[in-house]
Amino acid sequence: MIYKLAPLVYKILFGKPVFGILGGMPRKTFFTALKCSNDLQFEFRDEDKAKIENYKTLDTDILEYILKRNYIKQMLDPKNPNFLEEEWQDVWNNKILNLGVDGITFRDSLYGNNIGMRILPLKLTAITYIISPFFKIFSLVMVYLFVKFLIGDISHLTVIQIGILSIFIISLIWFIHNSFKLTEIPFTFDFHPDEIMEKFSERIQPMRNIKIRPKKLSINKHYISCVRDYLAPYLLAVTLINSVTAIMFIVITLLMVILIMPSDMHNF
Repeated sequence: MIYKLAPLVYKILFGKPVFGILGGMPRKTFFTALKCSNDLQFEFRDEDKAKIENYKTLDTDILEYILKRNYIKQMLDPKNPNFLEEEWQDVWNNKILNLGVDGITFRDSLYGNNIGMRILPLKLTAITYIISPFFKIFSLVMVYLFVKFLIGDISHLTVIQIGILSIFIISLIWFIHNSFKLTEIPFTFDFHPDEIMEKFSERIQPMRNIKIRPKKLSINKHYISCVRDYLAPYLLAVTLINSVTAIMFIVITLLMVILIMPSDMHNF
């Protein structure tokens, strides 16, 4: 049951698709990536700048094509098909591109110099799933220590110290992984459906398997807290669900032992 709850918790905490019926990433992922992208400043070598610009242009064209295709499917009026292009341009330019947070708009991230918004959504989603197993182990360890505390084998101070140390180790793993991944920008297209891969194949093919390492990467101190605020509610919810589930199993096991234990042994 716990494995079925995690996707539901993810959907509740991260929200519906940011572009509504047109699809898109979860709202929280979108706005967090938009906000965090301003805290990353990339500097590229001269020989890589053209590749980065080509990638940004292609990525924007694919995004607009997908959203426009979905818009046509949802809004096409057979009686007035000629008006559709004007409607779409209004939606794209005045609604989608104007989405923003903290003074940063989606238009800025797509057509500006920063590539952060291109890579952060996938990295935020990936780090969520990478860190989750560590927090599952952490919650089981803490439940075990809590039981040991209840029976008097260890003190509450030991439980707190191990808990703080565990969180520090998990945070260190996340920071090292995240810092390493930000120094590599892969041109990723394989997650797109076959229709997209086929339509843009001539432009995608020369960029496949290309990875760019920035000459310099500057990370604002606000970036860490930005990602922390994104991950914390989900990880806390998953940890709580795992802990409650583990405690329930312990309680059920103890009850079963008491029930099946011979009656004459209850006196010991």
